[in-house]
Amino acid sequence: QISDAVARMGPTYNKFGQAISTRPDLIGTEFAIALASLQDDIPPFPFDQVYEIIRSEEGLDRGHVQEVLENLSVEPVAAGSIGQVHSSTLHGSKVAVK
Repeated sequence: QISDAVARMGPTYNKFGQAISTRPDLIGTEFAIALASLQDDIPPFPFDQVYEIIRSEEGLDRGHVQEVLENLSVEPVAAGSIGQVHSSTLHGSKVAVK
């Protein structure tokens, strides 16, 4: 399906697919309907990638991520075209990690 192919191409293509899905006058109704799923049905990216992003953004090595962010959820609370949200605990407080 075209929406799956676009979703695998990354966030820029996802955003383009979302935008163009609102224009059936340009791409036709069939493609607009197929791309409409990009509006709210983006698959999450792998959890290993979450760790790598946190590690590089915060300057931590892999082992320290778990020490700083306790109970980091493997499954995202939400996923979108340019990011996703995981729940965690930081210094005893519940936080959302985007």
